Amino acid sequence: MKSAIIIANHGTTNITEAREGLHHFRMELVHELPENVGLYTAILNDIVREAALRDACQVKRNGTDMAPVPDDYYGEMSRAYMAGSLLSMKEACDQAIEDGYDRLVIFPTIMMDSPLYQSMIRDVDTEAGKAGIKDVEILPPILDEEDLSSANRLAKLIEQSLHIQNREKYILIGYETDHSMKQMYQQLQEAFFEHDLDNVYVASLNNRDGLSRIAADLRRQQYSGILKMQPLTTNSFGHILEEDHGDTRQIAELFRRFGFQVQVIHKGLACYPEYRQGLIHRALNAL
Repeated sequence: MKSAIIIANHGTTNITEAREGLHHFRMELVHELPENVGLYTAILNDIVREAALRDACQVKRNGTDMAPVPDDYYGEMSRAYMAGSLLSMKEACDQAIEDGYDRLVIFPTIMMDSPLYQSMIRDVDTEAGKAGIKDVEILPPILDEEDLSSANRLAKLIEQSLHIQNREKYILIGYETDHSMKQMYQQLQEAFFEHDLDNVYVASLNNRDGLSRIAADLRRQQYSGILKMQPLTTNSFGHILEEDHGDTRQIAELFRRFGFQVQVIHKGLACYPEYRQGLIHRALNAL
């Protein structure tokens, strides 16, 4: 039986960063996979994928095929290559099946369950069903309400990724859209306490009462250092904007009015190598 892994990324509307995020995951994973395991990538957000394809067509018309890359990047990367890797989930499944793989492992980088995650499941089931492939494993979101231990794993992974120090205070900013997400944030907060990290707060942009309680707790401690705000999202590199998590700048300004020094970290968790490795190990364990 031949296995293939498909990395399923939500993507961002910053096209370059969407490519870079997938490229880092892909390049780090490919070095750890057995040679007989296939590797594909898919963008679940159609808006991101279509914008990237338009951009690739524009680049081709302009006669250039190289994308700018950061200093720590894995060598040069052609835009044509990255455009080809921005497949939809249906296209990625079809390509893997066409290449002769009869076992699919879907590796989502999504933080929580969402309409995009559910749509991904339907796409995989449809394409695998049409091809008669029955051996399909879809990994759950990183925070899985069916698995209470997922909050403990994520808390440990964030601690390692951010190199959290006891003398610093962190607020992990999530975006609450329904009651289940609120419960998952609460479980993550409890997991940090279990790891003896009482300097890490988990909050939602939609929960202003919760943010006020955090400010009151910091006042009681007479905290005077820098308060770091890290978006609780996997999206890579610098693209953390209002469409992803509301306006984090408003939250930062709220805490500044409370008298705190605030540093907003404008990058997703996937920019931290330790975080990427933690997700990659999930995929490897599923093989």
